[in-house]
Amino acid sequence: MSAALKKFMDLATPAQQARLAELADTSRSYLYQLASGHRVASAEMAIAIEQATKTIRRGALKLPLVLRTDLARACSTCVYAKRAQRA
Repeated sequence: MSAALKKFMDLATPAQQARLAELADTSRSYLYQLASGHRVASAEMAIAIEQATKTIRRGALKLPLVLRTDLARACSTCVYAKRAQRA
């Protein structure tokens, strides 16, 4: 389960959720599956979701940033992903 994605989905409006799905090239249903722990994101999907949440947060700072390291096991142990977080 991704606590950060779950919090994002809980706080986001349906329009913001749809925008996240569109920007990440996935569906709202899949995002809910990730948030609830029924699915695990690939590294590529985790990056797409991180980038999409950064875009959406520009207009809605109350929404949490969802980091790739929150979503994908591969990213949580990756030195490069950790460097990207600091950048």
